[in-house]
Amino acid sequence: MLETKHTEEQLFVSLGYISPLLQFVRLQGKPIEPLLNLLGLEESDLNCSDLRLPDSVIDELYLGAEQLCHDPNIGMHAGQCMGLSNIGIIGHLIMTCTKASQIMSLHTRYQTLQGNGAFSEYVIDLDKVCLHFRRVEGAQPFQRHYSEFCLAGWISLISLVAGKPMRPELIEFPCEPPKDMHEQLAFFACELKYVSGNEMRIHFPRHYLEHALMGSDSSVREALETLAKQRLKELQGSFSNDSDLLLPHVTRFVRDALPHGLPSIETMARHLSISVRSLQRQLEIESMTYKTLVDGVRRELCGHYILNYDLSLADVALMLGFSEQSSFQRAFKRWFEVTPGEYRLSKKEAD
Repeated sequence: MLETKHTEEQLFVSLGYISPLLQFVRLQGKPIEPLLNLLGLEESDLNCSDLRLPDSVIDELYLGAEQLCHDPNIGMHAGQCMGLSNIGIIGHLIMTCTKASQIMSLHTRYQTLQGNGAFSEYVIDLDKVCLHFRRVEGAQPFQRHYSEFCLAGWISLISLVAGKPMRPELIEFPCEPPKDMHEQLAFFACELKYVSGNEMRIHFPRHYLEHALMGSDSSVREALETLAKQRLKELQGSFSNDSDLLLPHVTRFVRDALPHGLPSIETMARHLSISVRSLQRQLEIESMTYKTLVDGVRRELCGHYILNYDLSLADVALMLGFSEQSSFQRAFKRWFEVTPGEYRLSKKEAD
């Protein structure tokens, strides 16, 4: 079986993947600020689902959520809140699948986009399929909350797109069992075993792979696959010191984040799992600062948005991350030497 190695500093999980936990805590009427503080995040960071968080903080995060909610099964309950939007581009790709076996292939190829502290492998037998879910070398062992979160999330997503409950026949957890297993037996609805080792195993019937999925749309699959492959390449590059690989990743993150507000350099550095100073040094190699990079991205996007006459000037300002119209007006005049209204008028007259 494949072995994967990473240094502790490189191990991460995406914010989007663990955000169902924060969502569940809020649904219980509890404040999530203590959990955000633990992660070193602010409320505004929740808009950046691709933000990468240290894998090493996961267990402490779930224990903190358990104490906030007084819920001994917090992982399993939070996993049931998992939706396609929480797994980013993989969720969009799942919506292009026509049968469950295609989801298995997507999961295997693009799982690293959601985190690299564990990896999955599907083993197909004559009438069974076993999903092996293993922590990588250097990662902390699976604890019960995160184990149940991952499996509850996986089952919830598969059942959602299948249009019916898709229950395994057997689950093997690499952790200590809860004192009361009533809820686990009710939700997972299969045989549960708690074993030694560092690997979860989920066994299900092979015929599940041919199950037709609801609402599949394969027309955009090729474009989404191209984007997913590019993001994998960018992810691999972000762990290097090569500024030629880093710069496109920073630019794309800024472009995606701007509609939700201007991302800070601290947010960008957390996303890349590097220090602010390291990011600044890489940008200096390209003779730029984070401020000039953001300004350049805004100017480029503005040149496209301003020619879409269905967008108001207020819409353009918001899409570029400006909180005040006056700030947008000043920036536009600096870029194009005229006001936004004058620019649009001149383009309309030219047309």
